[in-house]
Amino acid sequence: METLSAAIKSVEDHGYILDTGIPDISGFLSFKETGKIIEAKYRVGQLVDVYVTKLSSNRRTCNFGVDPKSLISNSVSDSRS
Repeated sequence: METLSAAIKSVEDHGYILDTGIPDISGFLSFKETGKIIEAKYRVGQLVDVYVTKLSSNRRTCNFGVDPKSLISNSVSDSRS
């Protein structure tokens, strides 16, 4: 599985909007995708290793999945709790 790094651009109601760094390509990572592995909470600006699960017909929007190995090793917890 080929992965790429994307930055969390914003947190929305159902997931994260990702900045892929590729012009005219936006991405979405569903909370369902991150919840399949562990309870993960990403912060705006954080880099995440993802892979494409679906590409829209206009080829400008991608849905992403998370590489389980990178999710486990890169998850961030809030130490202020």
